[in-house]
Amino acid sequence: MLDKKILFVVENGFVSRSLLRSDFLNCLKENFKQVVVLVPLQKLVYYRERYQRDNVIFDEIKETKDGWLKQKFYTLLKFSIPSREARFKLMKNIFKEDGFQFNIWFFYFPPVFISHVLSHFKFWRGFLRKIYSTFSLDPKCLDILQKHRPDVVFANYTGVFVKNFNLKLLKAAKKKGILTIGNIVSWDQLYSKVFITHHTDFLNVHNEIIKKEAVRMGDFKREKIVITGIPHFDFYFKKELAMPREQFFESIGGDAQKKLVFYAADLAAQKVNDAHFVAFFDAFTRERGDVQVYFRPHPKALFDGKLISQYQDNRHLIFEQATGKMLGRFFELAEKDNQLLFNLIFHCNVVVCFTSTILIEGCLLDRPVVSVYYNGRVPLQYYYRLQTHRNKEHLEQVLSRGCSRVCLNDGQLREALNDYLENPALDSQPRKLVAQEQAFLLNGKAAYTLAQEITEITKNNT
Repeated sequence: MLDKKILFVVENGFVSRSLLRSDFLNCLKENFKQVVVLVPLQKLVYYRERYQRDNVIFDEIKETKDGWLKQKFYTLLKFSIPSREARFKLMKNIFKEDGFQFNIWFFYFPPVFISHVLSHFKFWRGFLRKIYSTFSLDPKCLDILQKHRPDVVFANYTGVFVKNFNLKLLKAAKKKGILTIGNIVSWDQLYSKVFITHHTDFLNVHNEIIKKEAVRMGDFKREKIVITGIPHFDFYFKKELAMPREQFFESIGGDAQKKLVFYAADLAAQKVNDAHFVAFFDAFTRERGDVQVYFRPHPKALFDGKLISQYQDNRHLIFEQATGKMLGRFFELAEKDNQLLFNLIFHCNVVVCFTSTILIEGCLLDRPVVSVYYNGRVPLQYYYRLQTHRNKEHLEQVLSRGCSRVCLNDGQLREALNDYLENPALDSQPRKLVAQEQAFLLNGKAAYTLAQEITEITKNNT
């Protein structure tokens, strides 16, 4: 055990799954003298009751506020990411769903757009970081560091402006000479959410693809980047989670004798018309007779109760409302949610998703995945159409492997479903390639590997 103290941050339920309900926390407990975990105040008691043991203590994340000028600069950083997705998000500020609309963004747009164009050049990204470095250290972050006196601080790189506590904490720790280790938490972070405001001493990433982009867009040195796999996917390699088919279908109110399509809904922000797709599958299941569909809402959302009530007479449509979870910003996925998700993919014949990480999760279990890139009979302005999403770098990279059928209308969706239902081995090799590229480690030990790498970095650099 190292005679060191580590502090790390758990800002939401997804991170909780990766760092608390995995081998990560237990490994750190064994390797460090003390482990300090910062969590939102609203969930402090919840986490203390479940995880505060022995040398592990929990404290609250201190909410921070910035003045008007800093907020505007953070907005500039948010769109100064050299990616198509950052450009799409920027354009949505002056184009609404039905077209151009005059608003306050008409005045902000020119300088922000120029900054986005210049963000493709390293000198401009360095200039923006230089400005950020002049901002004073946050007193609340300094108080936390003074209170706990950690030897190393580990936190996710998060988006500026809304969730910038992690960035301020890492900045304060580095200024104080404390070892800092950053983490890229998701496959789309560097493209859509994270402008690298400053460089931690070391950086953890999931795979070679993200490592390459951390160098290209984040200007990190390659030798400071460590690949550790994806901790929040570790449970997909726990085959003991698989329930017997009959038992599982009974638990969801389904029929084990029929094929299963798993409809993984996206956030309402993507403007997917769920009513259209429910009607589509109502007709599809009635036509085939041997297929049932499980509709699962996004973890942060619920289906419209009125929509569900319209299809109560179709016993082949199963809706999940997920009322047991904490919703909104402080949602939490329980172990039963992991087990349900695992079994839905494990026992289904086809996964249907919308610009979702479920695409990769289906590949991990080698299940056919249909990627839907149309909103469903809703006339929308260009930047709100799902068709544009497949041009985003992280999605384009995966879809280019041929691991999933891409559907732009009902006809293509029906054809892809029928093909996969009749021959689930279609596109199996590309799915396995994507699983290897994205997860990197296929042994269920990513969380353990991450904790071990942090331990080794601390041992060699403090």
